[in-house]
Amino acid sequence: MLVETGDLAETVRRVAREAARALGADMVGVYLADDEGAALRPVAGYHVPRHLLQTFLQFPFPLRGHRAVEEARDTGQPVWSSDAQTDPRVDRESWQRFPHRSSLFVPMGSGEALLGGIFAVWWEARREPTRDDLSLALAIGRHATAIIEKARLDQALGRRLERLETLTRLARVLSSSLERNTVLREIARAAAQLMSVPAASFWLADEAARTIELIGFSDPALEADWPIRVLRFDEGVLGWVATHRRPLHVPDALSDGRFVALDWWRAHGLRSFHGVPVLYEGALLAVLSLNGAEPFRLGPEDEALLGAFVAQAAVAIRNASLYEAEAKARGTAELALAHVRQLQGLLPICAYCKKIRNDSNYWQSIEAYLGERSQATFSHGICPDCRERIVKPELERWRRSEGETS
Repeated sequence: MLVETGDLAETVRRVAREAARALGADMVGVYLADDEGAALRPVAGYHVPRHLLQTFLQFPFPLRGHRAVEEARDTGQPVWSSDAQTDPRVDRESWQRFPHRSSLFVPMGSGEALLGGIFAVWWEARREPTRDDLSLALAIGRHATAIIEKARLDQALGRRLERLETLTRLARVLSSSLERNTVLREIARAAAQLMSVPAASFWLADEAARTIELIGFSDPALEADWPIRVLRFDEGVLGWVATHRRPLHVPDALSDGRFVALDWWRAHGLRSFHGVPVLYEGALLAVLSLNGAEPFRLGPEDEALLGAFVAQAAVAIRNASLYEAEAKARGTAELALAHVRQLQGLLPICAYCKKIRNDSNYWQSIEAYLGERSQATFSHGICPDCRERIVKPELERWRRSEGETS
């Protein structure tokens, strides 16, 4: 009996098992249509021979060119082949990968609403279906469609709730901290969770120097052995994103010559890349890097969420940068004010030599005292009063003494 479990993967596995038991098939595979509607991809199997397991997992069925699949999709009815080797409706490449005698394809949904299908295989037995067999297969397909759709809806709802919780947690962090690096590391963690990827990193841009600097990864273990902290705009795919200010998706980093640190990618089992520029009012603030083990397949909802997330990140970075600049300016002002305060109040000064007594009870020249407590530097001259009172008499005495000597 087919029962929806709330977990899509477990639900599909049960569909494969119960379909095999009900139909008496040697093997059953359950396939779901991909996002592009171009192929049916395997998601669960029952009694798949060990030597065919990798082939089963890696080989999708095309939705165009496989006449048996097309017929089932267009009619919404099961399609049976009692002699698959000679049946022209059976795709030759598919049969060569899974050589069998009889097969049954049961559509889940039909037409544009095709959700997927159930493939049942008899390796050697020639099976001629009865009317009851076809009715049973149709009922299995319809029941499987209903419970898989329900599991998908539950999964989508759970995913939305997860994303909402992540965004709420991020909002709390952004409102409680304006320290730039803390903000960026939290954004990287949130990006990895929102997009369900193993790795996300944030790179801060310096447009004047044309460089990007790594601030942090979503997972500290991934950051620990990442070898490069600064990249030029013309270096690697991250530099490409910074230069062109456009998102970039690369399904296989290991075969793309623009990537750096490929040993790191291999060590962590990562292959795919999706980079997004973070812009604010036309200025490049940062680059967000997402890394996965499989190529990214972002649907419209994912694209919209990522766009909104990056816009929020841009505002957060801008606010953190303004806060940092303000804090720096405030520190400079406070330092200057502290110097001014040191010069305020009653200064003990010698009535004769004009030295000032400092806090350690030592007497300093006024130049030394002020130089230690301010940004002032000194040059020396003679004021008019001192010229008349001191310098002129000294010059007269010198002239007289010179005259007497000569």
